Amino acid sequence: MNGVKANNIMFRIGMMPLAIGLVLIFSACEDQHTPPISQDGISENEMKEEVREATEAVKSYTKEKMADYQRRIKVQLQDLDRKQKELEQKAMETEKEIQAEMQEVIENLRTQKEEMKTQLHKLSIATEETWKEMKRNSEQDLENLMERYNRALEKISS
Repeated sequence: MNGVKANNIMFRIGMMPLAIGLVLIFSACEDQHTPPISQDGISENEMKEEVREATEAVKSYTKEKMADYQRRIKVQLQDLDRKQKELEQKAMETEKEIQAEMQEVIENLRTQKEEMKTQLHKLSIATEETWKEMKRNSEQDLENLMERYNRALEKISS
């Protein structure tokens, strides 16, 4: 054990000049007041500016994608409004028994469509982090809602 301790102490003593040398080198580098230059010849400030510009470009692109998606959803909701009116018209033309059943279906679809409009509003105020998840959920909900409208139209038409 004493041999191990002695080796450990000798190692530490041997490392001291190296540590002192490194401290002197780094402190000498720190005294220079010129900004560091990368291998590409770009200063730290220029690099920071490029990163800031790239970040802004990504944010702008994301906002554009969000706005495009919201416009697409609005168009689809308008299509659902048209389908709802068509469904209501066809329901009025059917037998009384089917009318009652279809009115219930129509009311359920109307409620779900209003929920989609609420989701669309939430998407418009979502942060970039929550937007992707909300988008995925709303896409699935809208697809399901369109499918329900189409099934109801098929049912009433047959």
